Amino acid sequence: LQYGGPVDFDEMFLRVRITDFTASVGGTVFGLNFDSGAGTESVALQLQAGNVEANHTVPGEPLDAVISPAPALPFFAQLRAEGGQLHYETSPNGVTWTLLRSIARPAFLNDANLNIVGGNWMSVAQSNTAAIDELEVCLVD
Repeated sequence: LQYGGPVDFDEMFLRVRITDFTASVGGTVFGLNFDSGAGTESVALQLQAGNVEANHTVPGEPLDAVISPAPALPFFAQLRAEGGQLHYETSPNGVTWTLLRSIARPAFLNDANLNIVGGNWMSVAQSNTAAIDELEVCLVD
């Protein structure tokens, strides 16, 4: 699901509250993604197989990911661009944040598509559910 048109994601944050994700094995993902089109550089903060993955993907290069155990549901997932950095964060309450990783803010975020992604990337034995109940895109104060 692409949200709106391309944005200049700088000095901003994107936050969702994830309330449900039933997939417990690999191959089914759900989360946030910025890209500039199919097959292009992207960043993602997503759930898969009981983990949160903080990804930076550049075509032709190995996946750059930091993987951490997922917090208990519900929780907030946030991408925040501030001071030339991109921060991947989670929070149980939307107030206290845990930093998963920071990278230099990729230049493609000057004109990027905001996506809420979910799906199966391999055969799965059962259907799964993913849900959010809040979505915020705001300027950093």
